[in-house]
Amino acid sequence: MYIYPDNLKSKATLWLWELRDIGIIGIGCLISVFALSRLGWLPPIVLTAVYAFLSIRFEDVSILDFIRYAVAFFFGKQQAREKASTRQLMGIEGIAGHSLATPHGELVFFMIKPTNISVLSDSSIGARIYALMNVLKGISDIEMLCLNSRENFEDNKSYLKARMDAEQNPVIRKLLAQDQTALDRMQVQMATAREFLIIIRLKNEKERDVQPYLSRIEKSLKDQGFTVRKAGESDIKRLLGVYYEQNVTTEQYEDYDGERWVILNE
Repeated sequence: MYIYPDNLKSKATLWLWELRDIGIIGIGCLISVFALSRLGWLPPIVLTAVYAFLSIRFEDVSILDFIRYAVAFFFGKQQAREKASTRQLMGIEGIAGHSLATPHGELVFFMIKPTNISVLSDSSIGARIYALMNVLKGISDIEMLCLNSRENFEDNKSYLKARMDAEQNPVIRKLLAQDQTALDRMQVQMATAREFLIIIRLKNEKERDVQPYLSRIEKSLKDQGFTVRKAGESDIKRLLGVYYEQNVTTEQYEDYDGERWVILNE
């Protein structure tokens, strides 16, 4: 029985199969009969029967369609991930000056110096909470972020490295190397410290209005007694490194892997 489709986008069917599947099954049956009668092979008729079962259509969908969709989804998605860059996988378009460009807006980070509340009185803690409430009331669109931080021993490590390069005594060089290892270990242990940030998401703001808007926010934070500064490009790279991979030991983040080994103009 030939069934005409209910809408023009559907495919015509005959019994339980599409016309194309009927043709494939018919050709498969002819090959199967020939292979079974002449050569005694069963695989062709088995394959034809399996295809006939998988291509049975119910409400314009078959099992074979589900298999095709699943293969296309998993393998196609994997290939898309392999072709995507690291920034695309992270949802980042780029770092421009003091902001992080994303498909959902431009993010500006204000880094707040934490206060050791363990040495403050109850009234002082209440005043700090009230100051934060005033900031939240004064800024309509605000996001907050807390993540691991770490102490910066770059100057000390650079000094130790320079001393090791200049030192001739192997015993002293060994001691300097142990000092550098101790600094690395200390830096990892300090990763449990916290860093607090206020995030401003810019959407469709005019270029001439951005800087005055950010300046007002920074002034509002400082007026409430917070020690704050706007994060720069190196700060944003470090935040991403800590957030995505808990990297607390890298001192300088590169735009491209191996960038520090490239020598230009030579």
